Amino acid sequence: MTIIPKSPLEKLVYFQEEVDKLFRLLFDTSPVSMDIDHDNYPPVDMYENDDKILFEFEIPDVNKKDLVLLISNDLIVVEGVKKEKPKKGIKNYICMERIYGKFQRVVKLPDNIDARNATANYKDGILTVNFPKIQDRRSKSMSITIE
Repeated sequence: MTIIPKSPLEKLVYFQEEVDKLFRLLFDTSPVSMDIDHDNYPPVDMYENDDKILFEFEIPDVNKKDLVLLISNDLIVVEGVKKEKPKKGIKNYICMERIYGKFQRVVKLPDNIDARNATANYKDGILTVNFPKIQDRRSKSMSITIE
């Protein structure tokens, strides 16, 4: 699902992703990389309960010190480097589906989160980002005195 961005920063990120896709399609000739959806790496699950919204990014085999988590405007950005571990005695790969190198995932945040009180945890290859929900102010009715 493609969401057309509205803000200038989102438009710039969207444009960069589209140009990256084009260059990969034109110039990446390795047979394995054609099957991998680089734009959705790392994969993310979003879910909510009554008081929070959680993001879980699946990033196995990455050292915590190689991860960067940013909140910018209404975007969550996860960047990092997945380093390939040398394998002794390997001449050629027959199949290589794991992704190595730099990665970045940008996801639009919902409107009802409190980004200032977000927490993050990285354990067993899962980066969990927890955002408390902001109570929807529109659902409450109140009387305002007219002076």
